[in-house]
Amino acid sequence: MELYVGGCFQGKQRYVCEKKDMSKEQFMDESIFYNYETEKEWMEQCCQYKGINHVHLLVRRLLEQAVNPKTFLEQVIEKNPDIILICDEVGYGIVPLKREDREYREIVGRTMCMAAQKADHMERIIGGIGIVLKE
Repeated sequence: MELYVGGCFQGKQRYVCEKKDMSKEQFMDESIFYNYETEKEWMEQCCQYKGINHVHLLVRRLLEQAVNPKTFLEQVIEKNPDIILICDEVGYGIVPLKREDREYREIVGRTMCMAAQKADHMERIIGGIGIVLKE
């Protein structure tokens, strides 16, 4: 499994597509997250794609449906060990005022910590340039 993180609009998906010779259509993204309602449907979809873009938005969608994102992504990685995850870093900046937003940010962070530990390769993308964090 490979993990790519970085700030919003830093060219993460473009970077990964160029590096891996992939197309955007090979990634599950937020337009697909809302087409399905059950954990089983999401799992089937996650295993059909080579990657998931905007993992932070998938986490939000899973939380809306009372699905544990960390456990869900652990299962996705187990079933699809070659998957590529792309996630915005949401833990920087001003601490949100709403409790729900703070909890969401914490859950994304903890889920990405799990993913980072399981990743065979991890990069941080800044301005479209990758910085290898783990190989």
